Amino acid sequence: LVATSPSIRNVDVDIIEGVVENAQIHPRSLKCRILRMLRSYPEESMTFDLFKNEILSLWEATNNQEIKPRYPEMNNKISFFIQKIGLSSFTVYTVQLITLLQAVILMLFLTRAVKGIFSWGKSSRCYITIANIAFLAVCILTLGVQLWGMGTKRFFFNNGRVYNLMMTIVIGFTTFIATYFCINGRNEHFNSHNNYIYFQSCRVLTILVLLKTFSLFFIIRPMRLVLTTLMDMVVHLKPYGAICLSAYYSYACFGMILFEGKIFYQISSNYLYNNVSNISNIKAPCGSFEEQNYWANNFDDFLAACVFLWNLMIVNNINVFMDVMKRYASP
Repeated sequence: LVATSPSIRNVDVDIIEGVVENAQIHPRSLKCRILRMLRSYPEESMTFDLFKNEILSLWEATNNQEIKPRYPEMNNKISFFIQKIGLSSFTVYTVQLITLLQAVILMLFLTRAVKGIFSWGKSSRCYITIANIAFLAVCILTLGVQLWGMGTKRFFFNNGRVYNLMMTIVIGFTTFIATYFCINGRNEHFNSHNNYIYFQSCRVLTILVLLKTFSLFFIIRPMRLVLTTLMDMVVHLKPYGAICLSAYYSYACFGMILFEGKIFYQISSNYLYNNVSNISNIKAPCGSFEEQNYWANNFDDFLAACVFLWNLMIVNNINVFMDVMKRYASP
């Protein structure tokens, strides 16, 4: 509308945005950039010259986009075969499947260990360590083949491969820590504290392996669309987040005014204690506030109040919190 009518000095940005949305502009990335520019334009109207200059700058930026580097040429048939197999989609999806399998194995071992189904002994630590080292070897081998077959420029051109490389480095460091404590498990000096560190390192490793699967967002196009949609939602949900933060701040302030110092660790006549200095030895009804060690959920400070409000918002044991507020905070 502005381009066809240069005599018009100013045109509303909303009108230009509607025309651009209904127009067929190729490539589609140029259309998206024009709409993004119009939506972020600070004024309500735009002149012909300004619109023309913006379009020309966006067109030049679209044409000057970085072109994907080419794969290095392999003169040897064996090298070409390894390059073809290593860079195929089948290899990428197989590695992602192995990653999910490794995460499932770690979660099963950790869950069974926590529930006491088997003892967290030397054999269990050995099995998990072997699985971690094998998984790390597969990741390093795959990344090495991709780096060799693509070249450094093509390898670092894709954000998914860079994310995979970073996560593999962090997983390798965590695996080294877990392996170190597993090897020390054969010695007599392997006490409960080292066992605890090994257990926590395996938990961190499980989280890292699950985070590594997020590289699927960069590989599969529909999932990439989901990721971009979520990122756009974060931008548009900023006002809603500000409203929620204001509500949390208000309720937390009112809670600190009304209930500060009401919930504190004390000996109650309703419960029996074997050792007052050890909270874990409290003999309280199953599922109660004292038995679940919820003493940190109070309104004594702002952060604790936010945690308390979060538990109430997601209805996490709301009956427990209602009971403790009735017993400690009611007159």
